[in-house]
Amino acid sequence: MFYVILSILAIAIIAYIVGMYIRKNIYKDVDKLEEKKNGLSTRPIPEEIAKVKKLQMAWRNRREI
Repeated sequence: MFYVILSILAIAIIAYIVGMYIRKNIYKDVDKLEEKKNGLSTRPIPEEIAKVKKLQMAWRNRREI
């Protein structure tokens, strides 16, 4: 009976440690994605779109040749 309780306790401790490790990795990934999001949200999107609209197309379609 003692070994059953000891094994259940060991499994619970191992599961807790694995859960903490997985949680730490998930939080790290979320932090990276949040930094990327903040970097993208500070870009001047309307200005970039205006620059692209001003560009002239320099290529021709194959059907026009």
